[in-house]
Amino acid sequence: MTIATRATKTVPSPPTRGFWGNLSQFQTEPFRFLSDVSSQYGDIVKFRMGPIDFYFLNHPDYIKHILITNRKNYHRDRKFLAEATPFLGQGLLTTDDEVWARLRRIAQPVFHANQMANYAAMISEATAAYIKRWQVAANTNQVLNLKDEMLHLTLDIVAPTLFGANVTDEWQTFIHTVDVLQAEVARRLITPITLPLWVPTSGNLQTRQALQTLDRMVFAMIAAYRQQQKQEMNLMNALIQARDQATGDSLSDREIRDQILTLLVAGYETTASALSWLFYLLSQHPQVEEKLRCEVESMLGNEPPTYQDIPRMKYTRMVIQESLRLYPPIWIFARSPLQADRLGDYEIPANTVVYISPLIMHRHPEFWSNPHEFKPERFDPALESTHSELAYIPFGTGARSCIGRNFAMMMMQLIVPKILQEYRFHLIPDFQVKHQFDITLHPQDGIYMQVENVG
Repeated sequence: MTIATRATKTVPSPPTRGFWGNLSQFQTEPFRFLSDVSSQYGDIVKFRMGPIDFYFLNHPDYIKHILITNRKNYHRDRKFLAEATPFLGQGLLTTDDEVWARLRRIAQPVFHANQMANYAAMISEATAAYIKRWQVAANTNQVLNLKDEMLHLTLDIVAPTLFGANVTDEWQTFIHTVDVLQAEVARRLITPITLPLWVPTSGNLQTRQALQTLDRMVFAMIAAYRQQQKQEMNLMNALIQARDQATGDSLSDREIRDQILTLLVAGYETTASALSWLFYLLSQHPQVEEKLRCEVESMLGNEPPTYQDIPRMKYTRMVIQESLRLYPPIWIFARSPLQADRLGDYEIPANTVVYISPLIMHRHPEFWSNPHEFKPERFDPALESTHSELAYIPFGTGARSCIGRNFAMMMMQLIVPKILQEYRFHLIPDFQVKHQFDITLHPQDGIYMQVENVG
């Protein structure tokens, strides 16, 4: 496929339904809708939700053009900025150009490869400490909600490791508040007309109260860190010590709050989602689980996993990669062209919305054999890859790929073996796992598992 210089074809479109177009189809079953239009109309499809035109792109060449080759022409779309900025502020997910580049430069050293070994010991210790509490459930045949447990586990890791924060019982409120706000932002993103937050509806009042709760907790975390005057290599310290190259000014607490909230939520919530889906997949594929357990046993025995063990545990990485293929936490994202652009024989008008979905791309039958099957061997480094590099984008790609991708992968490569050393999960009988398509892809009603001691 080539990116042509002339547009000669009309972008194919599914039938629309009155003024709202395809809104109800996308709102009720987004995965089925995007899968269907992609299979029926091809790798570029135009559809409409209310007065807004959307272009769904589902080919590696298109992804490369949007996110790499011509990325400067594509910014965050205005709808996303309008709905997410009240929650996340001016952070890495809600800024463009020089503002984004400055924030990225400040945060990047914290995620450098030479820092990963320093974080690994903290991750292993926090994991071991947290999962001890599952002993009670294992001994008394209690049921655990894996979604909730993984949220608490990853927050217990990310908050102290990257931000120097002590996780107390109050952080349960933080998790609940983030859930409420994420669902609200996701709802507003697919609602063409929304009321501004200052309008005193019951929903807006609840949202504003949730935002106040988050602000109170994050500002208190900043104040406590400043008072302790720590000099640690973490993100909180990097933000406090940062100075503007032109003026020498430091970041205000509001600017620090925006970066912390963006990276804290992205750091724990997406990883928790990935881990929840991974252990669900293992519970449904016992042969994969046993092969993975054999690797853990042969490589580690009863010793906790360390940073030095990670390169040796190849099958663990393959399982994580395949789980991320089937259930990428960031399942969809949008861009908007500043100027009209051309993709192959098609024209993309300026100021429209372009959708890219890792969830759909990762199941494209042209690039993945038996795309709906869970087959970790797809990622065997000893075998030649059968898929295009940009057919696999769980962390995005290009300059704006996830800044914490190496940290997230390391977390999972340390957490998964440690849990397998101690426990085995069984999905409770007749429980139907449902998908919740918010900003992240997570289990709608949780994943309820019985937990069993190993050994």
